[in-house]
Amino acid sequence: ARCTRFSEQIAGDPFIDLLERGARQQVGIAPGEPFQSYFSGNTVQICPVGALTGTAYRFRARPFDLVSSPSACEHCASGCAQRTDHRRGKVLRRLAGDDPE
Repeated sequence: ARCTRFSEQIAGDPFIDLLERGARQQVGIAPGEPFQSYFSGNTVQICPVGALTGTAYRFRARPFDLVSSPSACEHCASGCAQRTDHRRGKVLRRLAGDDPE
């Protein structure tokens, strides 16, 4: 799966894996291992169909209920591209944006 490959090859954190087989296969955290990674937000974002979710956003809204706006990260002077998802005037999550550079 895309998110397990990203976790192992890019982030260097082999904490998630494909569990079970066949129709019961799912992406999950390796048994007995906490999923603590500098790239955990990126791993959640790249994982298809919401197989992994961030704890701050989980069960708060459906993706189709959100309005997405391009924005810039305010944590440093680089101004990295970011996507802010909001609903009814409240920011619910921030994701990495498409940065053409």
